[in-house]
Amino acid sequence: KSTVIHAGIDCDFYKPNVECHMKKYKNKKIIIVSTGRLVPLKGYEFALFAIRELLDENINLQYLIIGKGYDFDRLKKIVSDLKLQDDVFFTGLKKSQEVRDILSTADIYLLPSINESFPGAILEACAMQLPVVATNVGGVPEIIKNGVNGILIPPRHPASITSAIYNLINNPSSSQRLGEKARELVINEFSIEQE
Repeated sequence: KSTVIHAGIDCDFYKPNVECHMKKYKNKKIIIVSTGRLVPLKGYEFALFAIRELLDENINLQYLIIGKGYDFDRLKKIVSDLKLQDDVFFTGLKKSQEVRDILSTADIYLLPSINESFPGAILEACAMQLPVVATNVGGVPEIIKNGVNGILIPPRHPASITSAIYNLINNPSSSQRLGEKARELVINEFSIEQE
């Protein structure tokens, strides 16, 4: 008999700044954030194609990718090819407090991975009360329940990313509910107090 013990998260450290995010989306630049190593398994290229589609639909947005890795040059070329230089920014590695501060200004968290184990980055985003769009891979469904506390999408599918983000932007009350449920889940099941 075995027991799974998940990594806990400090929900007092990762705490939403309600004044910063989840305001009305109208006439506001939407900030979308991803965190993780810049490697092919993280699926960032599919996110970039989705960002291009959203911009082509006249969605006013900015996409921040926190992390570094050997795939940086290839991703930068995709950004250039798609003419996303004014809308997509690679921040490099950040300390925990810096990640938290960036998440506190974000509106949507995106995890476009092709494969994952049990992503702690999603727990951080959920604790920050962000609506999460994530691929239905690995341990992600242990955290995100589709339509309850986030949106699950198939991997390698930019159109699904586009659709999920578009729906969040056009349904702010639903987005806020997903974020609230996400934080509630982390507090009840994944906080360091619970662990």
